[in-house]
Amino acid sequence: MDATKCRQVKAELEKIIDKNVDSLRFYYLGNNYKNKIEHIGAKPGFDVTDPLIF
Repeated sequence: MDATKCRQVKAELEKIIDKNVDSLRFYYLGNNYKNKIEHIGAKPGFDVTDPLIF
């Protein structure tokens, strides 16, 4: 989607989530993908290069 549509979708989603409980993450694809992750809401982000331990 283009930048305008992305902003519209993001604004609509932010209106309906509970930021204390819900979490949104937007991944902007392309070069330098590590710098193109936007997190909104309850859970903090994580570094995609760190190991995941379950």
